[in-house]
Amino acid sequence: MVKLQPVYSKIQVEKAVIEIARRINVDGFIAPAVIIVVLLGGLYFFKKVTKLIKGEFETDAIRLKSYSRAKTSGSVEIIQDLSNDIAGMDCLVVDDILDSGATSFYLNNLLKNRYPARIRYAYLMVRENAAKYDVVADYKAFTLRGDKFIVGCGMDYNEKYRKLDSICEITV
Repeated sequence: MVKLQPVYSKIQVEKAVIEIARRINVDGFIAPAVIIVVLLGGLYFFKKVTKLIKGEFETDAIRLKSYSRAKTSGSVEIIQDLSNDIAGMDCLVVDDILDSGATSFYLNNLLKNRYPARIRYAYLMVRENAAKYDVVADYKAFTLRGDKFIVGCGMDYNEKYRKLDSICEITV
């Protein structure tokens, strides 16, 4: 039986997204900008935060896969690549969670080889002390402590529970 235990409410998520957007707006962009969503998990956060970011920017998407069921597979594969060239652009990557760091590390190396002016990362959730790779979270809404598996706000369990407006711990 699946059990969902609230971790962050809809209101807490909304306030955190507003704060992330405020910080991005303060920092601004140094070159023509592109905001890249990491599909599918980052879509919820991307849709919320881009409505609040000021200035002109393009958007693009990349879809990577590193999870199978509730476990990281250890390898990352590109399901859908970016549509546009990012050379010389100020890139802001928006994703749902920084967990082991494998996906972000892979993506960072991939993007660096396309010669952007800068790459920054915004995460809805960063798992405390979990990253096994050298990955930077320039913006984070929440820190997750412990080994809880969470869903909602784009994060899923076997493609379920993404649409929840709050973040919940799931136990199966």
